Amino acid sequence: MGMLGVLAGLAVGGAFKHLFPLHYPGSGASAFVRAVVGNGGCAAAPRRSPLRHVQDASSTRPAGGLLALFEGIGAATPRQPLRLYAALRFLKYWLVPVYILLLAPYAFVRLGL
Repeated sequence: MGMLGVLAGLAVGGAFKHLFPLHYPGSGASAFVRAVVGNGGCAAAPRRSPLRHVQDASSTRPAGGLLALFEGIGAATPRQPLRLYAALRFLKYWLVPVYILLLAPYAFVRLGL
């Protein structure tokens, strides 16, 4: 079910990736920050970040990355019933290419990376 999710995610991400093109980073430091933010998330993101989670009224809010999404869904996935397990596993693997091709480039632009 996981590989089917990846292929479905590639079909969706590939079809819409022209909407959010990913430009090369301007420096090595920018590339490093993209890797950290894109994979693991960051401790705080600007209030206008599309990846924010409502927590409080402060000027910054936490944002998640690919690993946070992937492992979060994995941790919330029960082993039974099998249909729910398969559906959430499909979703988890579908999000990987969609995140890489669509969500991360948009987030990098919004975060100024």
